[in-house]
Amino acid sequence: RDTHRARQAQAADLDRQDGSRGMDGSTLAHLQGVQPASARASLALLLPQVGVEDPVDVPDPDFGDDEGFVTVLQLLERAVDRLVPQLAAG
Repeated sequence: RDTHRARQAQAADLDRQDGSRGMDGSTLAHLQGVQPASARASLALLLPQVGVEDPVDVPDPDFGDDEGFVTVLQLLERAVDRLVPQLAAG
């Protein structure tokens, strides 16, 4: 039985994290809306943070064909390859 469930970020999540990255503008807005004033988490959009200018938002592949999933996977792999060294550098 699968015990993992997706859910929206909550204020307590941001109190425990150093940072959180939104995949799109609406997710970032949600994070900003629930972040307590005392939270230390930095918030940003993933793609611009790692130098991807276009697209700014990770596209939702559910609204296209199978190729859309491949495109999103490639985009996220490229973004993570850039994000990991940033995180390692502190």
